[in-house]
Amino acid sequence: MKIRKFNEAVEPIDIEYIRHCFIDLIEEGKAEVKLINGSANINIEAQSLVKLGEFGGVNKDRIGSGTYFERYVKGAVESVKTMKMASESISRLADEYPDYRLSVFSTNAMMYITISLS
Repeated sequence: MKIRKFNEAVEPIDIEYIRHCFIDLIEEGKAEVKLINGSANINIEAQSLVKLGEFGGVNKDRIGSGTYFERYVKGAVESVKTMKMASESISRLADEYPDYRLSVFSTNAMMYITISLS
């Protein structure tokens, strides 16, 4: 077993392979991958799923006018599709680099993923 010296460089994170894994989201314009302080930061546009009516109930719209409910379902379907693509990207990355660490944070409009060595 090789013992690393205190100031010896650790192998850098493979940012190009990470970009390759997230290429579908990048090409759709939904994701951006950056290397910041030795970690890969992936910013993905994805609405968080809120409970229907959580912010004041369902509006009373005419059914034929493109109701709130229809817009909610369309947004939820798109969000799930984006999260599934992110999950598949992470699975591809895990096949090659199973020891990378994953951290995920989300807001109403974005999902922030950090991939690091420790």
